[in-house]
Amino acid sequence: MKISVATNFDGKLIEGIKGTNVTNLFGKLTNDFVGGGLETTNLNFIDQKKVAEHVKQAHENNLTFNYTFNNPFLSNEEFTQRGKNELKELLNWLYEIEVDSLTVSIPILLQYVKKNYPKMEVKISSSVCVNSVSKIRSWEEMGADCIVLDPMTVNRNFSLLKDLRNSTNIDLELIVNNNCLYECPMLPYHQAFLGQSSRVKGNKINEDYCYLGCSKKRVLDPVNYLISDIIRPEDVQNYEELGYNNIKIIDRATPTELLVKRCKAYTDRKYNGNLLDLIQHFGYHDVSDPYQYLDSVFIDNSKLTKHLTKFLTGECNKLECGEKCKHCYSFAKRAISIDEAFRERHLSNIDYQAKKIEKL
Repeated sequence: MKISVATNFDGKLIEGIKGTNVTNLFGKLTNDFVGGGLETTNLNFIDQKKVAEHVKQAHENNLTFNYTFNNPFLSNEEFTQRGKNELKELLNWLYEIEVDSLTVSIPILLQYVKKNYPKMEVKISSSVCVNSVSKIRSWEEMGADCIVLDPMTVNRNFSLLKDLRNSTNIDLELIVNNNCLYECPMLPYHQAFLGQSSRVKGNKINEDYCYLGCSKKRVLDPVNYLISDIIRPEDVQNYEELGYNNIKIIDRATPTELLVKRCKAYTDRKYNGNLLDLIQHFGYHDVSDPYQYLDSVFIDNSKLTKHLTKFLTGECNKLECGEKCKHCYSFAKRAISIDEAFRERHLSNIDYQAKKIEKL
């Protein structure tokens, strides 16, 4: 299994992942013309010099580098001459420093790259929600070399996973620690919000309204950590058996020691401890620091050994989740504990922040 991992541009990360199955790093400038999938307020300042040095270091250690253009909406600037000039300048620089591939969400960007920078491979972002054979074939016809599948709708649907893998010979990649709510209705809006706020000319917003909502649901009822799209290290083999050979570990704001820990866990196919170490977000912002989560929420990975079984057999009852089907709830009761003082404080602060945002 090949691992693509987010980079925070710390040189110690490349040293730390030696001996793991990591073959690719992905990242980007803090801001650029296109934008990405994280708020810039949570990221270190990364300039062109830093990116160029990191790409060089990656290549010296037999790693490839993927630059991300995750933003799904450029206000139609990609069709204006000024926008094309901005894109050309950015792409020329990426080509010059020998970036190996780009992740894109916008079809015309795929065409620009394929027709003008043929040595660069193009990966399709999960933000466009590829979750059907038809979508795979459409992106493949446009020239995609790899597609990151929609984790929210695909990761637990094994009959669909089998069909998707059998439909194409190009690489299909699975995000293992996305930790998003099942089929979250906020996804398209959240992706657009993050993309616009991470552009050079984008509006910088301190409050992430979308993330406030989903973090509230997780803390209010921790079963939502399990009714999600995460793939535990111990369960990776089930995806390999279907022919999947590429996984992706997020996110770019995560501290080096935790990124290394995640890469080692998914290489070793096991993790003894708090599963939250592997899935906690650092790139999204709410009312609690990520380390507060790690100190206050414990997901005992050793008690989740048979959690995936019901999904493997196709018995997940989505229509009656939480009513007649209590599968995830029973595992959550045994495996997840949360500090009540943290819960009370977090929920109170969430409500306060949400009311402030919702006021006209």
